[in-house]
Amino acid sequence: RVFYTAMVDHLRCAYRAQPANKRNLLPLLLLLRETCSHPAAARATLQAMHRVREQRLLPEAALVELLELSHIASPAKLRLTMEFLAGLRQEKAIVFTEFKATQMALAMACQQAGVGATLYHGGLDSKAKQAAIDEFRHSSQVLISTEAGGEGHNFQFCQTLINYDLPWNPMRLEQRIGRVHRLGQQRPVLVVNVVTEGTVEAYMLYLLERKIGMFTKVIGELDIILANLKAPYERVMAEIALESRDEPEMRERIEAFGRELAEACHTYEHVRRLNAQIFDTDSQTMELEA
Repeated sequence: RVFYTAMVDHLRCAYRAQPANKRNLLPLLLLLRETCSHPAAARATLQAMHRVREQRLLPEAALVELLELSHIASPAKLRLTMEFLAGLRQEKAIVFTEFKATQMALAMACQQAGVGATLYHGGLDSKAKQAAIDEFRHSSQVLISTEAGGEGHNFQFCQTLINYDLPWNPMRLEQRIGRVHRLGQQRPVLVVNVVTEGTVEAYMLYLLERKIGMFTKVIGELDIILANLKAPYERVMAEIALESRDEPEMRERIEAFGRELAEACHTYEHVRRLNAQIFDTDSQTMELEA
């Protein structure tokens, strides 16, 4: 909690210090996403900034402070995930993360707990990727995958998917779920979203569950709903996180964005019902003509 709060405070200061017409969200957003994932992921970026002066987006004192706070051996998010995996009793599971450092931390925790785990990431060539999938299918209990595992592979032999990180683009979340919950799946699929209370990821899960109803949507609907927003989802979330002065303001802005998302869902449902009525009328006309 102390590490996360310090990171958010420093990132907001760095964001406000940039000229309004030249603000660069991406590197600040990367650090925020890494902090929500695992301190080791954020530490790798902080160390790179500390070594190369040209890459410093944060003051030297802030970097030193954050590097000291980042040394957390077993964050609660990691412990909770391992407890859940232990309760599966050899049932296969895919754990998705966006960062290589988090992937390695999860792999080490699995090794210490005696849980068979296979790693899958974009650095593997096609032969190694197929070997990793085969190993997961036949021997390993867990596949720990970066975003590369959400693209084009079929895992119908697995029924449990754990989102250790929530991607800031909801379409990627839909792609992950689609790897397991697809044609040929014979059993119900359990999707577990792991977030730390009080972080921006918790707000994101709130929006996905309560305002969009993502986990009850049909594949493909989400893309149409997000297209109705005034600005890209990721950018809105990043600006809310970095522009808010404190948590009360952030909650207020999250609620306002939630209302916009709910309205986009309402618009989509209205258009869908109209199209269904038109299709039904056309079908009846064709039957009469026949």
